[in-house]
Amino acid sequence: MLEEDNLQQETNLSSEQSPKSTTETPQAAELNPDSGSEGYESPKVSETSVHSDKVSSPDTGNEPAIEDQLGDVQLSDTIPPNHVQSHLGTPAMLQVPNDSAEDQSQPHAQEQVEQERSQEPSLEQRLAESVAISAPRVSSANSGAPIQRTSSFSANPIKTSKINAKNITANTLGPREQEAADEPVLRGIHHLFNNRFTQAKKLFEEKADTDPLYALGLGSMAFLIAAMSASEHDINVALETLANAYTIANAQISATKKPFSQMFSSYYRNMTSTGLPNGQPPTTQQDLQEEARSQSEFLSNGTMRAHVIVAESCLQTAILQLLQESIVSYMKGALNLKRSYKSYNLAWIEYKKMGAEAQKLLDEDTISGIQFGIGSIHLLLPMLPPKVLKVVAAFGWTPDRPLGLSMLRECAAHKRVRAPLAASMLLAYYSILTTFAPQVLAADNIQPAIEILLESQQAYPNSSFFLFFAGYTSRLTKNITLATQSFEFAKDIAQGELAEVEVRLLSQYELCYNYLMSADWTKAANAFSELQKEKYWSEAFCKFAYGACLEIMGERTEAILAFAEVPRLVPAKARSKMSGLDAYAIRKVETYQESGYQDMDLTMAALEILCINNLFCMMETKTLYDCLKHVDKALECIADREKQEYEIRMRELAPGTPPPNYFDQRGTLLLIKASILNALHYYRDSILHLNWIIDHDMAYKNEKWIVPFACWYAMVEAGVTTWGLDEKSKSLAFWDRAISYGKYDFEYRLTLRLTLAIDRAEEMGVQRLAPNQPEKGLSTNGRTRMTKLNATPLSPDEPAGSE
Repeated sequence: MLEEDNLQQETNLSSEQSPKSTTETPQAAELNPDSGSEGYESPKVSETSVHSDKVSSPDTGNEPAIEDQLGDVQLSDTIPPNHVQSHLGTPAMLQVPNDSAEDQSQPHAQEQVEQERSQEPSLEQRLAESVAISAPRVSSANSGAPIQRTSSFSANPIKTSKINAKNITANTLGPREQEAADEPVLRGIHHLFNNRFTQAKKLFEEKADTDPLYALGLGSMAFLIAAMSASEHDINVALETLANAYTIANAQISATKKPFSQMFSSYYRNMTSTGLPNGQPPTTQQDLQEEARSQSEFLSNGTMRAHVIVAESCLQTAILQLLQESIVSYMKGALNLKRSYKSYNLAWIEYKKMGAEAQKLLDEDTISGIQFGIGSIHLLLPMLPPKVLKVVAAFGWTPDRPLGLSMLRECAAHKRVRAPLAASMLLAYYSILTTFAPQVLAADNIQPAIEILLESQQAYPNSSFFLFFAGYTSRLTKNITLATQSFEFAKDIAQGELAEVEVRLLSQYELCYNYLMSADWTKAANAFSELQKEKYWSEAFCKFAYGACLEIMGERTEAILAFAEVPRLVPAKARSKMSGLDAYAIRKVETYQESGYQDMDLTMAALEILCINNLFCMMETKTLYDCLKHVDKALECIADREKQEYEIRMRELAPGTPPPNYFDQRGTLLLIKASILNALHYYRDSILHLNWIIDHDMAYKNEKWIVPFACWYAMVEAGVTTWGLDEKSKSLAFWDRAISYGKYDFEYRLTLRLTLAIDRAEEMGVQRLAPNQPEKGLSTNGRTRMTKLNATPLSPDEPAGSE
């Protein structure tokens, strides 16, 4: 661990403000969520005005960019831990000034406030401290011999075996006895989240064939490896390991039930009895109460423990299936969530029935398992796409996100077996899911993410997993340098361990996007090329991204050679089951091949990847301006190409030659440009481009994803700073329209993004716009018959009675 005396505090923060607009933009266009190709007349502008790189100043009232407020914070710009503990409140940069409290006559009070703010750690200082906690040390914690594994397709370190359920006996241990017996599992979890995979695996395998919690620990380890590698082999290993935990726990539940011999003897006694009194005293009220009490006895600790493990096995299986982003995997995930809910619901009802006695009747790990499961279910259900939610509609359980977050926090605070998993689930919500919709969620989610990171990395200082979350959170603060350091540290501290390959490849994958966000095309190309050679995640997409980086650098020949290899990486037999990334890469390359790679000047594939992943809003201002120049150059190429083709048509007849049709190319570029303008807070300048995209929604041949994404970006018409104003209802109308589209690239990724945003708007009480009512016909004014009207109406200029 870094020495506390070497930690320094950054107190001089930059407070440069972005320039404010003094004039209105010339166009008076306004986004209309009900607009379409019919019934809407877009403003007439010249070709040069549509593709001009001149933009007006940002809208007044916008907050300065976060990097302008914070400056460049390095790992050395950290603060002593005792100072952090005394300042865990809202950072100064997130505090809203109170205009009513301004008083020029109190200079001493202002000086005191400024002094307190200067002493309070900034958001990025606390984030940098969390990264510094897990910085690699000279003496590595990994004491085992280096594991020789060269790719994620090497032999998985976890081996599964078939479970014989007949050999599983009932669990009769009491709560305190169970806690003592589960102590090795607790040590194994600490090893797992401190990058000591070998020690964790050894502890879990001791009783993985007979004890469901040990099997679940091994399954959780396989789950984490599969989530990092995304390889089909690792996913199958994880599913099999979790299935073993499910089988053992289910067998324990069955073994706890009354044996058949007892059931038969009871049935025989009832059949042979005469029903007459045998000399017993008459039944009293007290006897009835005791009988009712005996019938309402609680489930044993072993049975409750088994039900919770059954539910958690299904829950982790469902999460793995949901990460695959296909309609089949979503349906399977929804069904496993339903199975998980059934067992969690039984345990939850029993837990509530126990009341204050639960602490005596249950072991701590079972209680934390209930908290983790109920919290995770409440957090996951609202994120499912509407189509999948129909499958789980029979749950009868209304998702309650605040309850889910509070239960996960309580589980993480108790530091038992599920504590790091609960912290990971919270960070997945606060950091990873926030990157899907940072315009809406970042303001509320960054601070709790940093607080959980600090707590978790104090408990697990050698964890690569929490360094990943630190990297995602750093992106939200636009500190790409700190994010890069986090991912590199995660890769370094995992060297020599069982999961070294998976951690290295996941770190490399995230670093690819960091390089793209920094416009470091050379590093991004090399990183994507390495991932493609390692066959990581999606070979076709990594090869396509490699070619996209070469193309934007001007290496056209090498880019074409790279694109030509993309279709070969996905065999024709496997295309029915290919992922969304594979489908996108192949379709883009086939589009290039239709024109003989002559239209590559009209596209920006590298910037398109950034737009699809919603990364522009997390990039630095200078980089965004550089990207804007690339887009304007491509738009100029489209205008020149159209001009040349129309000049030919003006000189000669061409009945067999179709007119210029560059809707796909222009629509994609305008969407990228609108996204960049929104990230730069030039919201009014993006309105014209978004309206053009939406008005031509029927003209796109290949790029079916453009209109839904345009509706998403249209929500920032008035900017992120106006989210709390009346524009919220209009944003919700665009989201509702976007979620109605289907069968386009990255449909489920965008659906998740829209679901998060819509759910957040509904939590805030945003009212939807009233739908346009159709005009009513003529009224009879209460008469049974209408008067006969002239079938030929008069023209506007023809006076009545002029015949």
